[in-house]
Amino acid sequence: MSTRSTELFYRLHESAEKFDYFVCGVSGALFAYIGQNYHPQKLEIGISLYEPISLLFLAGAFFVGLMHVERVVLNRYINFQMLHAGEAAGNIMTALKSGQMSYDNKDSGETLDRQQAEQLRLKYLEDKNRLELDLTAKGKIEDRLYRVRNLLLLLGFATVFLSKLLEPYANAA
Repeated sequence: MSTRSTELFYRLHESAEKFDYFVCGVSGALFAYIGQNYHPQKLEIGISLYEPISLLFLAGAFFVGLMHVERVVLNRYINFQMLHAGEAAGNIMTALKSGQMSYDNKDSGETLDRQQAEQLRLKYLEDKNRLELDLTAKGKIEDRLYRVRNLLLLLGFATVFLSKLLEPYANAA
């Protein structure tokens, strides 16, 4: 039996994790670098406003990125629980279909009769369905955080670029 799809999934998972850490690192490092060289001035509408705005965008990108990483970890844990519940329900079903009169619950170490095993299987299925709905809802939040982080980072880069590009014009005025 081929495991290429599983191997590819693990590689994709690793790549996504590394990318998230990289983006958080870049936004944090850029924020630190610009913040280190930032000289506060009186805030006025004009070119001098770009640099503090870029700091806000980059700080926002960093913190939203951290929230995204946290959400990814939480969603993977929920996914684990969902898969465990589905596998446990499947194991009970296999045992019941084989005609066994009892089921040895490996999670608790107890032996259940057919009726108790069926009740446990239904509980696992309910848990699986509840977790699946929860994962879907939380996945939408994860996607939204991903997009917001990228937008804030793009705006941060753009305002840093504009502040550096327009700096000579501010000094000339």
